[in-house]
Amino acid sequence: MGQSLTNISCGSDSQKIDAIFSMLERLEQDLHLAKCEIKTAIRDVSLHQNVLYDLFLKFRGDFVEVDKRLHGIELLQQRQNSST
Repeated sequence: MGQSLTNISCGSDSQKIDAIFSMLERLEQDLHLAKCEIKTAIRDVSLHQNVLYDLFLKFRGDFVEVDKRLHGIELLQQRQNSST
């Protein structure tokens, strides 16, 4: 910020008020930019969260499939061992 409240002590009341309003406008612009950046960051996090959740579901599905196959192989081996 270019000007602080301590630098406004010089000049007429009108100049002081103008300087304060100018500072407030800059602060408002800064807040608006910060708000936009936060919204963008939240959108990015949400997107990444969705991608991670999709990956989790895929890995979970793969794990279930491998577990079913392994269980099937174990059952097949048990049947072969019991018939011999």
